[in-house]
Amino acid sequence: MFTCGSGVSYDEIYTCGLETCLQPTTSGSYTFIPIETGCFIISIMDENDYEIASTTSLNVVSDDNTWVSTDKTDYIAGETVSVTFKMSYRGPNDSIAIYPCTNMNNAVDWEYTNNLYSGTIYFSLEAGCYIAYLLDENDYEIAASDSFNVASDSNTWINTDKSSYTVDDYVVVSFKTSFPSSDDWIGIFYCNSVDIMTWQYTNGVSTGSISFELPIGCFVASFLDSYDDEIAVSSEFNVGASTIFVTTDKTSYSVGETVVVSFQYPNPQEGDWIGIYDCSDINYDWDYTDGNSSSTYSFPGIPAGCYYAYLFDLNDEAIEFSENFYLS
Repeated sequence: MFTCGSGVSYDEIYTCGLETCLQPTTSGSYTFIPIETGCFIISIMDENDYEIASTTSLNVVSDDNTWVSTDKTDYIAGETVSVTFKMSYRGPNDSIAIYPCTNMNNAVDWEYTNNLYSGTIYFSLEAGCYIAYLLDENDYEIAASDSFNVASDSNTWINTDKSSYTVDDYVVVSFKTSFPSSDDWIGIFYCNSVDIMTWQYTNGVSTGSISFELPIGCFVASFLDSYDDEIAVSSEFNVGASTIFVTTDKTSYSVGETVVVSFQYPNPQEGDWIGIYDCSDINYDWDYTDGNSSSTYSFPGIPAGCYYAYLFDLNDEAIEFSENFYLS
């Protein structure tokens, strides 16, 4: 198939309909699908590329019933881009592909048209300039949309309350989005990896916070939409080893000595307390930490016996305890 008057091949196929023919073929038919408007001639060529026969010229005109368009020309990152298409000659492997305005080599996303004559396909894109293309099964362009822009959204972000944690801390992830969906979710990923540690839905709220308990490691928090496309990502943060401890200044005391208890733990609150228990788990004495950490408390007048110190939060949930100590 040649463009008229140019001698330049537009498309070609062996007469057997295959890329390589095993047997000569004396007759048959083949369907060409021009994907551009213009004047064309179909020629039969011999093995030396000499013309054996040709058709008269034929003209391919534009089809008003074949097009692709977007619902808007300007979007904000995280907003759904609706791409609508229509065509007169559908194919089972036709597709809609989204390309950057300045790069037709690599599509940023694509979806099959599912052998439909018309329909709408939805995309979520990062900031940039794009064009939507309707492509046939050979990735030839059937139609193209006007260019459209996706702008960064200052009202869409995700961050953590700190950059360094221990395994004892809750990692508090806060987020905000201009276009919330019930299937949006927060994922905690290992640094420089696609491997996910844990995740939770945002429950469709536009802004909020979610707390995670994480192991030792380097992580990032990602805000992803219902298509699993990343809307925003946090800075890297690290989770280190535990720093919780409850200790006494000695393990053996004389009766009458003051026992000094030292402690450290994350997220101290008013109402947290330290208890002195004998080794049969009966409480002997206690005092509030006053929301201090790290800190020390002194317990005088403890009688002879075996004891340990126990740290509790304001809800009486155990945090940590010391080794046994003795008074004699």
